[in-house]
Amino acid sequence: MLNKAREITRELGIENRVVITGQIEHDKLAKSGIFGACNLFVLASRTETGPLAVLEAQANGLVCVVAKGKGMKLVEDGVNGYIADPNDKQAFANAIVRLLTNRREYVRMKKATLHNIKKYEFAHVIDLWEKTYAKLIKVKKKSISDPSSAF
Repeated sequence: MLNKAREITRELGIENRVVITGQIEHDKLAKSGIFGACNLFVLASRTETGPLAVLEAQANGLVCVVAKGKGMKLVEDGVNGYIADPNDKQAFANAIVRLLTNRREYVRMKKATLHNIKKYEFAHVIDLWEKTYAKLIKVKKKSISDPSSAF
């Protein structure tokens, strides 16, 4: 699809404003600084609904436009990005154009993205894990001393 993407950018007259990289290995992408050169992150895949790519994009401050799917809970539609029907190309296009042409909305969503991503920072996640483990240990100890309390 690389050649088709290049052809479309030429037809639209935007080839000098669009960078088409092709596939980039994850380690290279994470270290490349490419996220910093972007305004948006768009994930239109019908099959890749895991949130890792979205989480990485948001950690880099990118507003996301994603396909509706079970794993896309990181994006709150209209709050920190847009969720579109994966079968509706026009919905994706409209969301992208809206964010690129409405500076106020883009800035509001970028602030929301940077605010919401804090709950996934390592220190916060570790605190949650520790609290969860402490509760599990407490329940386990109680169930050992009183097996009927486990249910």
